[in-house]
Amino acid sequence: MIAKTFARMQQIDFWFLIFLITLVGLGLMILHTASISLNDSATSKELPAFFKQLYIGVIPGILLFFIVQALPYRIWKIGGCVIYGLAFILNLLVLHPELGLSDGGATRWLGFELFSFQPSELFKLGLILCLSYVLAKRKDNINSPASVIRFLILIGIPVGIVALVQSNISTAALIAGIGGSLLLVSRLHLLWLGSFVLFVLLAGGVGMALQDYRMERVTEHAQLVTGDQVQTCAENTQQYWHLCQNLIAVGSGGITGVGLGEGVQKFNYVPKSANDSIFAIYAEEMGLVGVTFFFLLMLGIVYRGLVIAGKQRDDDFARLVVLGIIAWLVLQMFINVGSTVGLLPVTGITLPFVSQGNTSLWVLFIAVGIIASISKSSRA
Repeated sequence: MIAKTFARMQQIDFWFLIFLITLVGLGLMILHTASISLNDSATSKELPAFFKQLYIGVIPGILLFFIVQALPYRIWKIGGCVIYGLAFILNLLVLHPELGLSDGGATRWLGFELFSFQPSELFKLGLILCLSYVLAKRKDNINSPASVIRFLILIGIPVGIVALVQSNISTAALIAGIGGSLLLVSRLHLLWLGSFVLFVLLAGGVGMALQDYRMERVTEHAQLVTGDQVQTCAENTQQYWHLCQNLIAVGSGGITGVGLGEGVQKFNYVPKSANDSIFAIYAEEMGLVGVTFFFLLMLGIVYRGLVIAGKQRDDDFARLVVLGIIAWLVLQMFINVGSTVGLLPVTGITLPFVSQGNTSLWVLFIAVGIIASISKSSRA
């Protein structure tokens, strides 16, 4: 049985697997150095961030990958909508006073005895699988008003819950981007696509206008990136602390970086150095060379994903699932890196397979496991 399992594993797209393994290894290396300051401040009873990520995040994630890649991907036609429904329930459960965990004034986690879970991560995967199923099923009349309403409801539910219930605009925008990407590759009429984009922009604008701190964050970001950044950071240290420290870290890396483990910005300068801002620490220590290597790895995963999707000419569901997961990885990476280097306001979006976060890793490993399963079917 073991020999049969490994024989099936060999059918997975080779380069996709190589790029993925390398990215996971690189992510652990980056987290190890970025979390040094956290380890220094931890008590002796706490597990260091690196080992917590390895034992609770990566190892269970790899196990999930092995399980999922062995399953026939067609089970996700129905299973995906089950995940979508489960995500709907879990994302509402954060309102339960005994289960919901708050951080920074927002309640976005479910707390259990052994671990915490961020259910919005499950919504990303559930939306990709369920929307892909519905899009494939209705491909012959995809532009009918009834079909479009179904698509918008499927996308609107997670976006609305994450934005309104959990006050997480950045993740809601990411989910909307994933849904919009699937509509785009499904060849939805440009009129419907334009209406969807306009609605998302208007809804996002209203959401920010209803919360003063969000508007202030956007305004402050615009003032910083359009002015003299050095002078602005020097004169308004506290106001622009997070973004300024990110920019200092990235700029300090130069071409080759200051050396692995030699960065100083992680020591009480860059906030959330092992989470949202981990890319800044990596850029400081590994420089442009290391950043280029990271982007090449991501580009390799994206390219092989597109190759796998291109082979699913007779299976719209499989093709859409792969493209949806690839869009998810690209958009999430763009938002994280963009907020780090000042292209976007600072957000709480993690860097895929790199940032500390068990829920994100588990769901990502399931997602790439599905791609691996689909890649095997195209070679069978």
